[in-house]
Amino acid sequence: MKKRLFFLRGNQILRGTSIFLIGNVVVSGLAFAYHFVLARLLGPQQYGILAALFGLLYVVGVPMNALDFLVTKLISSFEPGKMISHTRGLLVYLGQRVGLISLFMLPVLLLFSKSVQHFLNLPEVGPVVTIWVFIYLSLIITVLRSVLKAWFRFTALVSNQIVEMAIRLIFSVVLVYSISQWYGWGLVGVILASIVVLFINLFQAREIFKVPTSKFEHHKWPIKSLGLGGLLLSLSYTLMYSIDILLVKHFFNDYWTGIYAVLVTAGKVVYFAQAPLGSAMVPVVARKSHHPGRARSDLWLLLGVSGTIGALIVGFYHLTAQVLITSVFSSKFIAAAPLIAWMGLAILGYSLANTCAGFLLALNKIKAAWISLIGLGLEAAGIYFFHANLTQVVFSLSVVFGILAAVLIIYSFYATRQNFE
Repeated sequence: MKKRLFFLRGNQILRGTSIFLIGNVVVSGLAFAYHFVLARLLGPQQYGILAALFGLLYVVGVPMNALDFLVTKLISSFEPGKMISHTRGLLVYLGQRVGLISLFMLPVLLLFSKSVQHFLNLPEVGPVVTIWVFIYLSLIITVLRSVLKAWFRFTALVSNQIVEMAIRLIFSVVLVYSISQWYGWGLVGVILASIVVLFINLFQAREIFKVPTSKFEHHKWPIKSLGLGGLLLSLSYTLMYSIDILLVKHFFNDYWTGIYAVLVTAGKVVYFAQAPLGSAMVPVVARKSHHPGRARSDLWLLLGVSGTIGALIVGFYHLTAQVLITSVFSSKFIAAAPLIAWMGLAILGYSLANTCAGFLLALNKIKAAWISLIGLGLEAAGIYFFHANLTQVVFSLSVVFGILAAVLIIYSFYATRQNFE
């Protein structure tokens, strides 16, 4: 027992994520407050449109999530004494390549703006164009946050995330209250918050600008395989996270899209309650990639904590469904009450699958990304063929995510069977 306590106190994941977890409780609370408050202020129709735009934002943000994984994994593998200069070299290398590709992508995105507007049944094209422009701002913020995470500067990381969410909430609510009940004010709040936090991130990572550039020797690193794995993983879980609301917006009217958006918002509490563990895991487990067996204790910790947190939230949803919906979102969304626990269960499966996939990719097990991509296809197919009502949609998600989580959990224990200590 004493040995187990010493393990928990010395475990790098537990120690590193303690700050990250506490901070992210605040971040997640502010993020959900944003959606809860705007859902009440805007009503099902307007909030349904805003939720669809957030789904679009998550979809086009897939490359950024892949870049986040790549930057975090590479920097965490640098020699401690040369980490800052090597980090600068990596960012210069990525800037020369990613920056050029991003520049040419903007005209392509603008060209498809009208098509996206029609597919999502949006009343105007302006917010779609705003999303495209916002992506470029988010790209810089994402890279800088990846640097902080790889340097294990969790206090700096969560502090700028808290500031961003607080400003987003305040600006959006003030604009809706003082001007009009228009979904676009929610986007304006997001953009203003991101501009402020960009300067905070630049200050927090200022050491990068004070050291000479160390040439990044890209040929010594598996950039292509890591990039492909990160892209597939990001593509899979970001689309799983958002393609459902886009398809529901396509198949259902604004009212039922708003009801579903509330279900998704409540369900995502399960994910965000344990997501910091998986996020902080990457730089730690990446250092054990040559000895996978040594990461098994981290896997037990991740699954145990994540599963327990998720199960408690799902149980709470089951017991308080109607009270929760009416008190948090208002009686306008009462139609969501019968499905909230099922959505929580679906997101629990998604969360466990995402945790295992990130764990496996940190150990260079690229197959996890391909398995996840298959899961994405099954999710889309399930909604496409079963959308007579929201019950069918939610049940199909529960089945697909449950199977995906089971497969990846089994694979994770299989991958860490060697060199187990």
